[in-house]
Amino acid sequence: MLQNNAGSPILGLCWCLDQPALLIACVDKNIKKWDLPSNQIIPVGSHTEPVKDIYCFYQNNTSIVVSGGWDSRVKFWTWASPQQLKQVGESYLGKPIHYMSGEFPLLVTAHSELSINYWDLR
Repeated sequence: MLQNNAGSPILGLCWCLDQPALLIACVDKNIKKWDLPSNQIIPVGSHTEPVKDIYCFYQNNTSIVVSGGWDSRVKFWTWASPQQLKQVGESYLGKPIHYMSGEFPLLVTAHSELSINYWDLR
């Protein structure tokens, strides 16, 4: 069993699809990658408020990462390198993301004020 400390409360997790790693959504506004072979955690992306959830999927042989934050933004990322995400898109929703779940090609985000958004990621 591996154990590590993300350095901040964890709000969400997802498996990296093309690396032996987990992505971690943290209260400190960072997306962190826990590289399992080295047992190291490094920041790879960020929001301006806590990152609430994270989702990973493949599209056209490309690993895509989607993060949702309390900054009311859903951000779309690809890997610039194994150590850094590159933001490739963003949607401002006007309400903090409180929950996110996906099964490609579908994504659902839930927000304050009882609203739910349904996304087709194709």
